Amino acid sequence: MGDGRRRQDGTRRKAAIEDLVEPRDGAHHEQRVTQWLNLVERWFAELTGKMIRRGVFHSVGDLVQAIEEYLRVHNDDPKPFVWTTTAEPILEKVRRGRVTLQQTANQN
Repeated sequence: MGDGRRRQDGTRRKAAIEDLVEPRDGAHHEQRVTQWLNLVERWFAELTGKMIRRGVFHSVGDLVQAIEEYLRVHNDDPKPFVWTTTAEPILEKVRRGRVTLQQTANQN
């Protein structure tokens, strides 16, 4: 955001958001954003699988309290996310997805 662009509203926030959505420096920037989003998505999947699906919540407040407790426990002993699969199963899913999309496109 060091280019000094300003919007009519006098803030740079909109420009910063636009940079995330439409980066000027190409694929490298998109790759970093995609990796970050994948990690966020993975973290929420873990939160859902380990805490939300196993719990019973009688109110939104109960759910919020449970999430905060999960965060506290998780942050007390954090562990890095480690991939446990090779690229081949992922690429196979991509191939199957492409075949399905192509079949769907051919039907229409």
